[in-house]
Amino acid sequence: MAGYNQFMFELLNPQSALHTQAPQAAFFHLDGDELLNVSLDDGTIKWEKGMVNDFLTQVALYARSTPATTIILSGIVLSPFTILTHLNHNSGISVPRIQETVNRKIEKTAREHANIHYFDFPAIVTHYGLESLVDDKFWYLGRIKYTNTAYVQLARHLKSLVDAIHGKTRKVLVLDLDNTLWGGVIGEDDLQGIQLSEEGIGKVYRDFQQHIKDLKSIGVLLAICSKNNEADAMEVIEKHPMMVLHDSDFVAKTINWNNKADNIRRISKELELGLDSFVFIDDNPVERELVRQNLPDVMVPEFPKEIEKLNKWFISDVVYPFFPKVILTNEDNVKTDQYKRNIQRKAFEITLDLNEYIRSLNIKLNISLNDKSQIARISQLTQKTNQFNLTTRRYTEGEIGQFMDDSSKRVYAVDYSDKFGKEGIIAVVIIDILSKDAIHIDTFLMSCRVIGRNVELSILESIIGSLSKETPLKTIQADYIITAKNSLAKDFYTKCGFEASGSRVLAKETLLSNLSTLQHG
Repeated sequence: MAGYNQFMFELLNPQSALHTQAPQAAFFHLDGDELLNVSLDDGTIKWEKGMVNDFLTQVALYARSTPATTIILSGIVLSPFTILTHLNHNSGISVPRIQETVNRKIEKTAREHANIHYFDFPAIVTHYGLESLVDDKFWYLGRIKYTNTAYVQLARHLKSLVDAIHGKTRKVLVLDLDNTLWGGVIGEDDLQGIQLSEEGIGKVYRDFQQHIKDLKSIGVLLAICSKNNEADAMEVIEKHPMMVLHDSDFVAKTINWNNKADNIRRISKELELGLDSFVFIDDNPVERELVRQNLPDVMVPEFPKEIEKLNKWFISDVVYPFFPKVILTNEDNVKTDQYKRNIQRKAFEITLDLNEYIRSLNIKLNISLNDKSQIARISQLTQKTNQFNLTTRRYTEGEIGQFMDDSSKRVYAVDYSDKFGKEGIIAVVIIDILSKDAIHIDTFLMSCRVIGRNVELSILESIIGSLSKETPLKTIQADYIITAKNSLAKDFYTKCGFEASGSRVLAKETLLSNLSTLQHG
């Protein structure tokens, strides 16, 4: 926390904590009224344009000098009621227009730097109201402008944004059906009795389904876990004219009379995703508590007691804390289809032996080098991938961009497709060039969606083969850093001909021949 009105000192002084402590993230939240000092002079409105420009210039310099630091710039808010009264919107002078101008400058600065992100404080003010967020008493007593409500909401939304930046988001939304996705119980009310319409309570549920469908469109997987007769439930999903969600929107369904905790475990196994990727929504408090007790990794939010509050609750208490987004990649748009194809692959695999199955997939890999159009996806994979990740080093977009500009590094992204369809970027390899004949593999990771198809062997062989064409390699170093989730990858390097050497593994001239034997054998 900087001292009062010391933000420029922190930015300009190389000995300040902002520079010397190398923070993971820096949050700049400035008081718009104090920063801009809006005033009238002979009927002309004046404000501190220079201060805003100087501040944003220094933030940009700081961002470029510290690419590993995530910088969050808050939008500013000006007091809406001023001495201008109705002049604000009925003349050429306008405080709201100044606020909009400044926030556009802040957003522009964020867009121009991979490690700067915009924090939408004006949206918080719009939702909660400035009157509930500001306390003039404490402002004049101690320059403390905000109420406890303001600090709580700043913290909640800041955490949501930081989680989104660093990929700490859930992947699967599991939904009950009766009195959750629609009003009523299909086993008792029949199709005509289900509340799902454009009026009243039925409209609440229809809007809820639209929000869920929108969530699916940005990469969240949807699943059903319901105690019901499957035929009855599917009749609503397939035949009710007001359904927004359809069978094709769900990547997995368990509609039966079994224990819901067991059914969620089954979905987890089918999708090959950990339970810590799941959020479960159910109107029944008994079912919620059952899942909490048996599956503590699954997040189970409370369901609103007043159904009219369902949609606001969903946005504020489910989407923001568990599914925040700061970027949208091509892979996010087709996530459901990707997982459905993976389920098809597994079903196809059962009919063949492993080698025959892999050959029959007709796998194609396209490996790109330092492709800046892939920075967002590469960063996303370093943040999210755990199981086949040899080091679990997390990198921001700013750091990935810096690596691509560094002649001593190589950043590879691997695009995958097979006869079932495209999977997009599924693997990342980051190489340090130590000398003309030595390299170090800083990062080797691969999405769990393609594990078990020997893809990792082809990737390593291709990349090292490509580097060997630039200059003959004598030494290849790599790291395996064990975590709670990456034991799957612990033998990867040894299988490829590496030998342990302290905390690292080494491979010499025999590596390529070993790789070829493994791959083609």
